[in-house]
Amino acid sequence: MFPSMVTAPVFSKHGASRNVNMDYDMLKSVVNQTVDLVTFVFVSVLGVCDGELRAELADTLKATADLVACAAARRQATAADHLLALRGHALTVFTALKSALAVDKNAPDELRNFIPQAAVVRRAIDSAMRLLLVKLADDRDLEDDTGKECNALLRKLVDRLRAILRLERLDDSDHARNFVAPALATLPGRTAVEHVFVALSTSNPAAEP
Repeated sequence: MFPSMVTAPVFSKHGASRNVNMDYDMLKSVVNQTVDLVTFVFVSVLGVCDGELRAELADTLKATADLVACAAARRQATAADHLLALRGHALTVFTALKSALAVDKNAPDELRNFIPQAAVVRRAIDSAMRLLLVKLADDRDLEDDTGKECNALLRKLVDRLRAILRLERLDDSDHARNFVAPALATLPGRTAVEHVFVALSTSNPAAEP
């Protein structure tokens, strides 16, 4: 996996605030790797997507990322704030997952069962998809036809994500206790969560390409 000096600038506050069109040679690869890691977390850690849909989920997330980039380029005045808010929702998800990793294995069950964090994760994912619809896929005054087409496509992708992701499973305490908590205890689960958390939370401006 790419080190944080390569991944962090993509998600940094400095990059979004300075220029929503920030670009460099590794950008596409970093976004694709992040999508793959998030897909793994949704399928194998959170268990909110069935395994047979993992390829469709990854493709939908990548297409969504592409359209978000297009929307940001067309909304220069407000895009940085919306991108930072989207990053904030993602960071909330991975902060909750990271906090679960820090719980001692000998702690009481109520601290290790992931039930409190599951509610936080679901709210953050719901908020991220709502932000996409309200702030980045809405038809603005004087929106041209190309913009309207992009907005319609982004709305369809968000609808597809909502269909693929079985977020209601996070409301089930048995699922949180018996699927998510054990998955977080595995090396692949822990590694994926920690890697994305660092990418989202490290500004690392000195290493910006």
